[in-house]
Amino acid sequence: MELENILTVGIPKRIDEISTLLMCEICGWRVNTEEELLIHRRTHWI
Repeated sequence: MELENILTVGIPKRIDEISTLLMCEICGWRVNTEEELLIHRRTHWI
């Protein structure tokens, strides 16, 4: 399969940076710290 004309927008991250991110179990949102994750979870009323 050949992929052409693909534009990716975002901040480039190394794989070791991505593996340290925490993820919301409900929506998949990724954050850097446990505190940020707790704050984000409030948007889901948890």
